[in-house]
Amino acid sequence: MKKSPSTQFSIKNLPLVLMPCLVSFPYMVQEASAACGPSLGNIITCDDSSPQTTMILDHTDYPGPVGPQLIVDQNAIVNTGNSTALSFKNDYTVNINGTVQNNATGGGDGGYPGTGKNTIEALSNTTIIVGSTGQILATGTQRQSEGINLMGYANQIINNGTIWADNNAAIWFQDTTQGNGSYAQRNIVTN
Repeated sequence: MKKSPSTQFSIKNLPLVLMPCLVSFPYMVQEASAACGPSLGNIITCDDSSPQTTMILDHTDYPGPVGPQLIVDQNAIVNTGNSTALSFKNDYTVNINGTVQNNATGGGDGGYPGTGKNTIEALSNTTIIVGSTGQILATGTQRQSEGINLMGYANQIINNGTIWADNNAAIWFQDTTQGNGSYAQRNIVTN
């Protein structure tokens, strides 16, 4: 399949500071298959033992400054087909060294109403780190299914791998929640 460079978000070492946008990351509470599960405290690890095929959803409000962490190990696969893969509320840290993918072809929404079946979605204060072997792939035909959709503020994306969308934006800021406009609450993409 030929991929269009206009939808691939993979330019190295290009810092980009964006105006305050709304993004929230729901906390993962949905029961997971053998590939993803709790490993230590509030850390969830997806390993390469078997593909994760169901959405990981966590819309919990966490009281502290440091929320849960999700780690997708190298060679691990999270592929949820016609569904959102990861949906979080606030204060998550997501480390992707494997593949997180969906193939949204039908209508409807993922974890958040009205936002489509995004591969990864979150609200505010979330950090997504894509390692050099990491891939976020939105390969479906649904035009409202982004690779990453952030809906709040104070989010950070650090990309050293690939963030890709076949028919929509690789990264989208939905802006459903606003911060106070301070520099600290801006969304930041380092690519």
